[in-house]
Amino acid sequence: MIAFTDSQVRQLKAKLDPRYIKTRSANGVNLSYVEGWHAIAEANRIFGFDAWDRRTVSTACVWSGQSGQYHAAAYTAKVRVSVRAADTIIVREGSGAGESRASTPGQAHELALKGAETDATKRALATFGNPFGLALYDREQAGVRKTRGASPASGETFQSGPWVLHSSTGKPVSSHET
Repeated sequence: MIAFTDSQVRQLKAKLDPRYIKTRSANGVNLSYVEGWHAIAEANRIFGFDAWDRRTVSTACVWSGQSGQYHAAAYTAKVRVSVRAADTIIVREGSGAGESRASTPGQAHELALKGAETDATKRALATFGNPFGLALYDREQAGVRKTRGASPASGETFQSGPWVLHSSTGKPVSSHET
């Protein structure tokens, strides 16, 4: 039995909007990812800001020391995401890593720990579907929405839905593709 509303199921099945895909190079390989703020914003939009929680289950400093003139640290983290859907609580976990260099030991540890927790949160949320970055694990990225034609005047690219119309109380009323 699916505990999510029809609107939530449609949103979870939707393709990832390419505007939110970022890339970076690591060890000579280009990696695609969604930023942490986007994954959290999508969880708030799809589940409701008061219908999901994230809890850090464990963290570990796996290395710290000097990196040139900087202090450096590397952490791993395990995060548990719980989503309340009707009378059901759906729990997913993710693990992540983060590393940092900073001018003080405290800053290096803080940034590395935050990076590991954010990475773990994104991985836990990705198990819910494409809007959280699951589509990026597919080499062909079939779960990424194709961009529409650009406006000749502005150069902007237009994106399709789904667009959700909410009532004044915040309850989804309808969903539209355009």
